[in-house]
Amino acid sequence: MGMIMGTIGHWIPQKIISLRLSILSINTRLVLVLISLLMPLLLMATGCGRIMGADPLVQRAVTLEVLRSQVAIAQEYSTKNNSPIPDNLPVAVDTLDTIAEQLGVRVSHIRVKERLPLTVGDRPGFKISGTYDLDVDRDGWETSQARSPFEIYLQRQGENKTWKLAHLNPGNADEAAVWELYRL
Repeated sequence: MGMIMGTIGHWIPQKIISLRLSILSINTRLVLVLISLLMPLLLMATGCGRIMGADPLVQRAVTLEVLRSQVAIAQEYSTKNNSPIPDNLPVAVDTLDTIAEQLGVRVSHIRVKERLPLTVGDRPGFKISGTYDLDVDRDGWETSQARSPFEIYLQRQGENKTWKLAHLNPGNADEAAVWELYRL
């Protein structure tokens, strides 16, 4: 009888404790299930682990940076080989997209890894770094580069509605460093 009484006497508190642990366990399981269901959505929304996705502004800035590099390479090549810059480079166009299209340059799959706020000149801005894929198809010559690194600086303009691509020109011993700005 003592055994039964002891069991019955402890039965109610043990069942309540067991019931509380079951409820806690159910809540924990529910949280784990929700996390496992929401994690893929969260990863897709953030770009599979990227800090921030590439918005159209970053796309335009990286494209402009690539185009500036392409023109600099063409100028350097023409100087070294005493040949003029090709005549079919765009002279006057309406948009950055048109220039990229005429040069056969396509920038895609931009992955932003870091976006740091800073001051560019006397205005707020960002240093943005990550990678992009580049495809060039020009005059029968094709090349692709995957996951090319980039580092760009953007400066916010007056009404906080527009941005400019910024390059720090280090100057020389007699001149101070100056930010060169390019409209996006």
